[in-house]
Amino acid sequence: MAARFGPEYFVLVVNAACKSRDLAHLQDRLGDQLDISMDTGKSLLALQGPDSAAVMERLGQRVSDMGFMHCRNMAFEGISCRVSRSGYTGEDGFEISVDHALAGKLADLVFEDERVMWIGLGARDSLRLEAGLNLYGHEMSETTTPVEAGLLWAISRSRRPGGDRGGGFPGSGRIFEQISQAAKSALVGLVPKGRAPVRNGTVIENVDGTPVGHVTSGGFSPSLEHPICLAQIDTAHSAAGTALNAIVRNRRIPATVTALPFVEHRYYRLRPPGNHAA
Repeated sequence: MAARFGPEYFVLVVNAACKSRDLAHLQDRLGDQLDISMDTGKSLLALQGPDSAAVMERLGQRVSDMGFMHCRNMAFEGISCRVSRSGYTGEDGFEISVDHALAGKLADLVFEDERVMWIGLGARDSLRLEAGLNLYGHEMSETTTPVEAGLLWAISRSRRPGGDRGGGFPGSGRIFEQISQAAKSALVGLVPKGRAPVRNGTVIENVDGTPVGHVTSGGFSPSLEHPICLAQIDTAHSAAGTALNAIVRNRRIPATVTALPFVEHRYYRLRPPGNHAA
């Protein structure tokens, strides 16, 4: 995520597991042009769910004009925060960055609303899996391209082949080749038969018994009440409706390729001016 908070002041939110490498990369490429530093003094509260905007309004924050991925500075009873309308759950929600020393006080304010309750990272993981969202070290890695990970949308059209600023970024040669010729594998959703979860690393075979990929993330969906998986599958077997098998403890579990996301996203997007229903 990137946000501009002043004429010469930008904030980046990077993947926590990669922060040191990202900082080194930025300093290597831009260190002679920009003053780059990492803020390690913040805590993060993620307020997620259908009532999150109403909770924010009750806390005195006007958020109706704040769309998905928008960021701004806010104050909660004198507690300064940086807030984005985001969160890795597929739901509407807000991520609130606050100084470590004030995080407990802010949490107490938020929990004065009876609609708010604590959840753990296990719940966040099941929600992001239902939403078909990638996790670094599972669906994404330094050897996985955006095409293979289903993240081509993250590359703006101006930077793609034929765009007015096409190419010129790390990995663009390989990515452009995959765009024009199709990647050898693709990230897909899988729905295994039965109730038992199919976990990360499980081998996936076609109906003839030939390995065609592996599960990158898997678990039981509380919303759908059945197992779901994300899997990296050979492109020839990646079409929705394709019948495959997951090999679990030497047993073949039938699984079907399905479109992503498993559960519809509920992000809040602002409507363009003049495009309102009567």
